[in-house]
Amino acid sequence: MTSTIVNTAPTAASVAFRTSLARLVSPLRRVRPRVPFFQLAIHRAPTLVLYRNLLRLAPDDNVHLPVSQLCWSCAEDELDS
Repeated sequence: MTSTIVNTAPTAASVAFRTSLARLVSPLRRVRPRVPFFQLAIHRAPTLVLYRNLLRLAPDDNVHLPVSQLCWSCAEDELDS
């Protein structure tokens, strides 16, 4: 039996192509935000308004209860008014 040694090292052209491709793709990489979106003030204000309106306009407890469980501060506001 004869064993054959295969050269598996990438060629210089391949390495150069991978480097240029990495340079093009790296700015497109997903960056994880430091703060979850639901804690951002820009998200919180419209969401609270939505929940408050849903609570105010809820026709019965089938709607009122699930919405109040989503937003505790909205439910507290609703109880105060």
